[in-house]
Amino acid sequence: MFMGESGVGKSTLFNILMGFLHEYEGEVKINDVEHRLFNLTALRRQIGIAFQSANVISVGLDDNIQLGEDLPKLADIIEITNLSAVKSSKTEADLHGQALSGGEKSRIGLAQTLIRSPEVILIDETFSSLDEAMEEEILGKLFEKYPSKTVICISHRAASKKYFDKVVQFG
Repeated sequence: MFMGESGVGKSTLFNILMGFLHEYEGEVKINDVEHRLFNLTALRRQIGIAFQSANVISVGLDDNIQLGEDLPKLADIIEITNLSAVKSSKTEADLHGQALSGGEKSRIGLAQTLIRSPEVILIDETFSSLDEAMEEEILGKLFEKYPSKTVICISHRAASKKYFDKVVQFG
């Protein structure tokens, strides 16, 4: 888990990991291999990132999460991200974005990331629109369902630290 005030470089590190930023000082290593040596296309297939908000389109929740693929683990993903109520109460017109809260959009973004089954899950302030109880509930389910995945999270909340093996304080 990465913690720290805004502007100290947490999201910049995620951008480096995803290969969006190439010019940086120092070394970033993954399993003792310098990040710059990886094939970015292959690396991006292994990494999923969930941002603060997601792009939601005017289709049903299932299609928003699956993005055109029919994937069997959809029910699990909806459960992990606490989207069951959204699925039962929001219409396609609601999902156009106007009737969704920031928290609902961020959970859809996390679901879009999880449906691809990445080995490394980057969570960039995805929970900032949620209350602490919801954040803890989702993290608990996430680690329970995917104990072998690597999860790296940017958050300002100390309550979530208990889910992570290491916490790095920036700034």
